[in-house]
Amino acid sequence: MEIVRRCTSGALRYRMANGQTENPVRPTAVARTDSGQILVRGDLRVETATGPRQETRATLCGCGTSANTPYCDGSGPCGSRP
Repeated sequence: MEIVRRCTSGALRYRMANGQTENPVRPTAVARTDSGQILVRGDLRVETATGPRQETRATLCGCGTSANTPYCDGSGPCGSRP
């Protein structure tokens, strides 16, 4: 589970055998990488083109060029994932 928790993008997730999922970080934390990505951890509701998503971790695009906004897809100037 520790490897999943270290995933800044939230792409990796887990569900325990009893159905429990990851507890969000409290208070919510927001940081910007040197390359411009926005790293967010907490009890999040992220608005996407297909509707809102509940997240505990997300790497958001800080440059506005991602094909998967608001998430960073690594394609723009803020480029490589942390």
